[in-house]
Amino acid sequence: MVDLHIHSNYSDGNKHPKEIIEICKNNGINTISFADHNTIKEYDDKSVINSGIEIIKGAEFYPDMDNVKMFHLLAYDFNLNQEILALFQELDNNRLISMQEKLEFIEKKYGINVDINNLSKIWLSNYTLRNYLLKSYNEKYVDTIINSINEAGFKINRKVDYIKLLHIIRNANGIPVLAHPKSVICEDFNVFIKELIANGLMGIEVYHSSHNQNDVNKYMKIANEHNLLISGGSDFHGYGKFDYNGNDVHLGTYYCDDYSKINVLKFIRERHHV
Repeated sequence: MVDLHIHSNYSDGNKHPKEIIEICKNNGINTISFADHNTIKEYDDKSVINSGIEIIKGAEFYPDMDNVKMFHLLAYDFNLNQEILALFQELDNNRLISMQEKLEFIEKKYGINVDINNLSKIWLSNYTLRNYLLKSYNEKYVDTIINSINEAGFKINRKVDYIKLLHIIRNANGIPVLAHPKSVICEDFNVFIKELIANGLMGIEVYHSSHNQNDVNKYMKIANEHNLLISGGSDFHGYGKFDYNGNDVHLGTYYCDDYSKINVLKFIRERHHV
């Protein structure tokens, strides 16, 4: 079984890579990709390095494109050249800056001083901050603090110009793939996909936990029309994600009747002579 879209606690998932790998092994999932947001830190974890299963390097990005309100790009099997490493570092720094602004805010409003060095560096987020504050304050008060942070409208500069992003991925010999196309919010999907292809898009996530059979057929047709590689994954986070039937998303659960159709994996294996 294959699952090329998994999030760990190195971004907004709630399970450590070691736990995810064990679940995969117990459920016959032998090829996976961690697609954490704007980071590859999970790939330095010992449990990933010594996983005992096939792991394809991946990441998920937030591209910025005029007149498109929401879409994500996956990148697979990229080299760690200077350009892409600089991008990951920039995105990591942006998250650090955002958290520092939040800490200054709560110190000014609530008189609470939090040293950013005491927070988990795995993934700086409101969730991380909330867990830290719960060590010293009651839940109701902590939730009041977190809500006030949300109301203040702090934004992480996490987006990357889509042309720049596609070029960086391709320059690193990576494979850019449009993630969960059903969630894309744009005026004209045909115009949108052609623009991405013109700038280096290589694949589309035909199989996803939010896609029913009609969606799979729709995006498979688009993939075939444009000669795009086909990818698939659960988009597992461990919580708060539901499939097209409204059920919790589990590892390896998405609408795919034949894993050989996920030809992005075949493409990756062939170029590595596996």
